Amino acid sequence: MTVIDATNNTVVTTSDDACFVSPEWVIFNPALPRAYVVNRGGDSVCVVDTGNDSVVGAAITVGSDPRSAVVTCDGAFVYVANNGGSPDISKIRTSDNSVADINFTGGGGSPCNMSITPDNRKIYVGLQNDSLGVIDRATDTATSVALSGGNSTYGTAVIRDGSRVFVTDEDDNEVEVVAVSTDTQFTGAGFPLSAGNTPRGIATQFACVKTEPKPAPALAPAWLILAAALLATFGIVQVRRVRR
Repeated sequence: MTVIDATNNTVVTTSDDACFVSPEWVIFNPALPRAYVVNRGGDSVCVVDTGNDSVVGAAITVGSDPRSAVVTCDGAFVYVANNGGSPDISKIRTSDNSVADINFTGGGGSPCNMSITPDNRKIYVGLQNDSLGVIDRATDTATSVALSGGNSTYGTAVIRDGSRVFVTDEDDNEVEVVAVSTDTQFTGAGFPLSAGNTPRGIATQFACVKTEPKPAPALAPAWLILAAALLATFGIVQVRRVRR
């Protein structure tokens, strides 16, 4: 693992930890000082402390031939795509590194690159066939959407506003575009988009949607409540005197 200082493009350090076995992917936790390195050759994930660039604990065992991963915006979970299946997706809880299995209904193809929507509701997975994998995070249900003209979907990337996901098709040299709200493919003039030979990776400018908790209703100061009570009482007394 090589760490590069992006401000001056110089190598800070290189680590040859035994945990790394044919590293294929790296993803950062937005909430914790942690990075997750996906080991294609080791069927595992290494956790790296980004404060000192060292491996933390033992490798986490996932499915066969893992290729990529995404981290939820709250940093609570890492989803890993296993190209060889067994299971299709491994879900890691970052608090204790426990792993849960997720499989696509009807067969998952060969999961490749993943992307998550800014609101954290869906995860998209290239399946190296004619379909796009979709994981509903509310239930962790994994299904697939057939793409017209698709042949070997590989990379996925959701745009910043979360409205579309772009999907590379490595065999057809194309990029398919899918509406996130309905998981339907854009067709007609201009679609799919042309690409170079064997497109795989794809990236877009991305930002997690920040959800701010609604503030609790402001309570009136105690003196104001007392004053209101006294005024109400005084008003009642005055009305009674008038009636007399």
